[in-house]
Amino acid sequence: MKKSKKDKVAFEIYNNERIVLREELHNLKNCQITFLTTSVAATGALLGFTPSIKSSLPPEISFLIPLVILLPSWWIFFDKATTITRIIGYYRILEKLILRKCIAKRFLGWENALGEFRNAQEGGKLKYKKKKIGFIKRFRLADLRTSHPYWLVSYFIFFGLSALCIAGGIENLKTSYTVIKLLSIFLVFVSAIWNAKTVYKIISGRCSYDANETFWTIILDIR
Repeated sequence: MKKSKKDKVAFEIYNNERIVLREELHNLKNCQITFLTTSVAATGALLGFTPSIKSSLPPEISFLIPLVILLPSWWIFFDKATTITRIIGYYRILEKLILRKCIAKRFLGWENALGEFRNAQEGGKLKYKKKKIGFIKRFRLADLRTSHPYWLVSYFIFFGLSALCIAGGIENLKTSYTVIKLLSIFLVFVSAIWNAKTVYKIISGRCSYDANETFWTIILDIR
């Protein structure tokens, strides 16, 4: 079927946005890899220097130093992950629009649509009915039997490195720097719980690809 001039203009707009968002996804994934590799390298390097700085700091505190890099990187990594899933949900809609499998009654462009998305999210207008997950499925999420192992592997890398630092840093809580040790334990615990919830949301909750596609369908009034 021959395209009208209006259809051609719409196609160009959709395709240009697709190209820009593809580049954005590429940059975000590179950013994630940078945070992950830098965290691993920095932790290894700092722990490797531990013997040489024993004279200035207690050995336990030396083990806790990498957490200054690990914990912020852990949080930023999964914040970027939620941004990626949001873009992919929008990207899916764009592909359908390009293939003319649907029409958008309220196509606003990425930045304007993102503003609408955030307003709707803050106003509690975006509801996602999660599928009930049984015990076996939850267990499979934990042992990497999922279609998104990348998120889980990354989580366990951050968790493992943080746990290693804590294990070496709290050898004896009753010695000096007790407050720092307890604060470190608390921060790692909070980070582990919060980011575990984020991983769950990314894989099968309101931050998943399917959930975001549903939300964008509402925002853009897809028919």
